[in-house]
Amino acid sequence: GSSYTGTFYKGMYHGKGTFTWGKENKKEKNEKYTGEYKYSKKEGNGRYFFKNGDVFEGIFFDGNPHGEGRYESDDIVYKSFWRNGQMVEKPLIESQKSEDEIKNIIINNGGKIWKNGMLHWRIYTIMR
Repeated sequence: GSSYTGTFYKGMYHGKGTFTWGKENKKEKNEKYTGEYKYSKKEGNGRYFFKNGDVFEGIFFDGNPHGEGRYESDDIVYKSFWRNGQMVEKPLIESQKSEDEIKNIIINNGGKIWKNGMLHWRIYTIMR
């Protein structure tokens, strides 16, 4: 099942902790968040590990990425700003992959920068 290890306040996750979703949760099965909580919501600095190996690291507010953050997928790092779980600025992309490899990954994801449904940007800047 799902598990939480960390601090509590008045019966709620509060402070630093790690929550791992178990098999019973179809949407987030085998995913994990480690970082700061406020009244049982992800809030503050944290890292979210997706079941496909992707990682988001950054600031959370009210349970969602909100502020500066970085998303790593397929050995590519996307840096940008988020608001309520959505990217709101054109990302900077860092990778050792060639520009053609990066474009092919984006095309294979349906033109979206990544496949978890959070981003919808088709414009990007590649940084070396």
